[in-house]
This record gives sequence, structure tokens and C-alpha cells, in this order.
Amino acid sequence: GSTTDTTFSGVISGAGNLTKVGSGTLTLSGTNAYTGTTTVSAGTLLISNDAGLGDTIGGTTVHSGGTLDLYGVVVGAEQVTLNGGTLKDVTSLLAGNVILTADSTISTDTGNTLILSGVVSGGYGITKTGAGSLVLTNTNTYTGTTTISAGTLSLTGTGSIASSSSIINNATLNISGTAAGTSIISLA
Repeated sequence: GSTTDTTFSGVISGAGNLTKVGSGTLTLSGTNAYTGTTTVSAGTLLISNDAGLGDTIGGTTVHSGGTLDLYGVVVGAEQVTLNGGTLKDVTSLLAGNVILTADSTISTDTGNTLILSGVVSGGYGITKTGAGSLVLTNTNTYTGTTTISAGTLSLTGTGSIASSSSIINNATLNISGTAAGTSIISLA
């Protein structure tokens, strides 16, 4: 595993898997076509091309100590499993579902917006960090706590976190963009 930062702008193709280890940042800027899984075990995997994660068949898993950084991209139906890791962005959209297999973090920096249009599911919670915005546009089914530590968590369209066990709001929860309104069970 490398502790240095590396950029790979070529194309990765084939049926193999990609695993990011080491504390450094690996940037994938090519239009990748591999069909295997992507795993972030440590450090940061920065994606700066819409197809940087390869074909959406394999899915991506981010473990504790790992960060998937979406950098100005529109990612299709890639399923992302957050196993204690961090999903970070610089104004991006992820259309795939997000599965929580451990409490995990979603981080957006000042002036940036991450839109999740897939369903966030699982028996764990999310912590929203960073001064930017996280927008949820689907009926999410995760059952853990939603903690808004910084920035804004917005629900738009049919966006809902009604299954979340509770909301700890230390920043901004914006529900003004929901199509049918939103009910809040527990807000701390």
C-alpha cells in the first residue's frame, strides 16, 4: 500500500477487481470499463471521471479508514456499500443505491453539493460532516441515527428519512423541497 498520492489517467478494463490500500490518494481520471468490484480499504480513492469506477455491475465498498471522493462527476447506478467509511464529494451526483453495513460518514465541503438519488438502506446511520450540502431525493430506508454535524442535509422530491431512528441536528435540515411534506419522528 502506498502512502503517496498517485493519478492514473489510463483505462482500466477487464473482469478483475480493484482494491485501494495505503494512506495516500489514488485518483482515477480515465473512462474505466472493468466489471469487477471496487474496494477502498484505506486512504482515498478520488474519482474525477463519470466512469471512473468502471462498469456499474461490480459495485463499490468503502471500509472504515477509507474514503470514496467523487470529484465533480455524475455516477450512474453504481451501488456503494459504506462499511464505516466516508463518501465525500466536490459537487457530484450518485444515482446508485447506498447500503450501510456500519455507521458511516458523508462529507461535503463548503460550496459543494452531493446529490444521492438512489435509496440509502441498512441497519446503521449516517453522519453528515463538512459545510456543504447533502441532498437525498429518494425514499430512504436506513434505520440508524441521522446526525447532521455540519452543513445542510436537504430532502427534495420524494426524499425521506422516515425510517431513521432519530435525527441529531447540529447544523441545518432542509425539508422545504419535498413533494409531499415530511414528518419528523425524533429531532434532537
